[in-house]
Amino acid sequence: KIEKITVAKPKTSKKKKNMGVELFISDVHVGLKTKSYNLDVCERRVSKYVEDAVKDIQRYSKDFNISKIQINFAGDLIQGEHLHGADSQHSCEFSDAKQMAESIRLFFYKVIVPVASLGYKIDIMGIAGNHDRQGKDRPVTNAGERYLTYTIYKAMEMLCKEAGLKNISWDVPIKEYSYFDMFGHNFIVEHGHAKGIQPNSTALEKQLLKRANQLGIIAKGI
Repeated sequence: KIEKITVAKPKTSKKKKNMGVELFISDVHVGLKTKSYNLDVCERRVSKYVEDAVKDIQRYSKDFNISKIQINFAGDLIQGEHLHGADSQHSCEFSDAKQMAESIRLFFYKVIVPVASLGYKIDIMGIAGNHDRQGKDRPVTNAGERYLTYTIYKAMEMLCKEAGLKNISWDVPIKEYSYFDMFGHNFIVEHGHAKGIQPNSTALEKQLLKRANQLGIIAKGI
């Protein structure tokens, strides 16, 4: 049985301007094992990130009305033991099944619960990444619901409902990309492992236009 989680009731003021907040979480690679990284290190880093974010939100709320918090899980939540065959297995601390279980626990209790407890409206998007699939070949269609993150996201969505977190809404798209609205501006969320995506402005602008056309929207950023 999941205990009901008490959330605050933030006050708004007509004298304050509205403000939106985004938490972006990607490439956490739960299950990755190196000389300097394992589950314990992962959990400490995630906890520190969220603690700092909560402090920032509380500080900004003194001068602004926090109208919405957007949490974007953008893929590669797990390391994946089958992506690159034997090499992937050697890089893993434990199995895919445990990676999924630890991800659900970690992101629900260390990310969602602390932020949701603030009481603000929260929209959560769950995007798949390449490490979240079960093999090296990408599915032809509906990758978003064929990757292991689909189970992780849907499990957390159910936990939110059981915990009585009515201030949270979920979007788990069946594609590898989607978009969210912040004050009338659309922003595309994608893991970025698709062929041709490089970390430079020209490539990102090209990808922005491509995805915006596919989604049938005008997008401000990616």
